[in-house]
Amino acid sequence: MKIKLLIILFLFSSVVTTSLFAQQTMNVNGRVVDGIAAKPVGGVSVQIPGGMVLARTDSLGQFQVLLSTAINTLVFSHVGYRSDTIRLGPGDRELL
Repeated sequence: MKIKLLIILFLFSSVVTTSLFAQQTMNVNGRVVDGIAAKPVGGVSVQIPGGMVLARTDSLGQFQVLLSTAINTLVFSHVGYRSDTIRLGPGDRELL
């Protein structure tokens, strides 16, 4: 049976303008834990829908990605778990 991942995202930092791409970006940090045991899950892929893997969680279940503000959805997947899609909203600090 696959266990639902509980994904906690901490959005922080102000919107930053990058001169290289001339677009706005945001830093997204978070932690992925098992939805039943509440233990960190390492090796979870963090990606945009249909795109490449942006990051993988470390042994503490933590990750960090730099996203364009145009991206508002992240997909989390790991072997043995059900994939989960999280929509990022403006001003969100914590998503469960």
